[in-house]
Amino acid sequence: MHVDTNLDTLPFDVLQTIATSLEVLDLIHLRQVSKRLRDFTSERVVWTEKYRTSHLPRPPGPLTSHSLLDLEKILVRTAKVHQNMVTKAEPLSIRDTDIGAEEDFRLLAGRWLISRSTDEVHCRDLDNPDFPRSSPIVCIHECSDDYNLSSLDCIEIIGHNGHSHAFIIIIEQRGLEEAWLIVLKLRELTQANELCDEIYRRHFYLLGSSSSVEAAIGPSSLLVKWENVNNVLLIIDINDTQPVSPLEVFDDTTEEVWD
Repeated sequence: MHVDTNLDTLPFDVLQTIATSLEVLDLIHLRQVSKRLRDFTSERVVWTEKYRTSHLPRPPGPLTSHSLLDLEKILVRTAKVHQNMVTKAEPLSIRDTDIGAEEDFRLLAGRWLISRSTDEVHCRDLDNPDFPRSSPIVCIHECSDDYNLSSLDCIEIIGHNGHSHAFIIIIEQRGLEEAWLIVLKLRELTQANELCDEIYRRHFYLLGSSSSVEAAIGPSSLLVKWENVNNVLLIIDINDTQPVSPLEVFDDTTEEVWD
């Protein structure tokens, strides 16, 4: 014998078990299904249990002084506030692209994918809707003749005024003889080919085969330490109240050299 089973035919205790797993607004929608479910969702015991087990922020309770209407109003109001404040996560998007022989990948400002080949620094715009199918790979720096890129690093910070400061630090090297230390500053522009300004460049003769660069940043200064037998510390003021003039601000007075 076949017996139809639906919400209208379920026992009260089964409905109550189902109600405990429903969100508050779903419980309100449930009363629109039928008269029996409307009567069920108007029972004080249903809202007392929902109030007791709810994850929503709410006043202490349920209290004996709370009427059925009080319990329902408090929960519905907080459920609507929670719904408006919490943004549901978007579906995960996965993209892939051929990177060839590039290396040292860095992400700047949550948008610009910076990488290097042997003699160029490249940029990809991850916000471009065509990435990676037809989004251009833009060259934002090219090495001097006979030089190769030996190092690339990126560093950024949000200043006290809420502005973002981002820098690209490059080492160009010619064999084991000499090198250039170059600092690029990220512009707040939308076109990748106008992404950076070169704000510092210094030539070094290499003393030994090993060299390295370390960078640290704070709300007002960028520190770049170059190590190659002698250590050089570069201090760059990134305060917005004193804009940087490319290639002219930094002379020997901004650096200290230790033997």
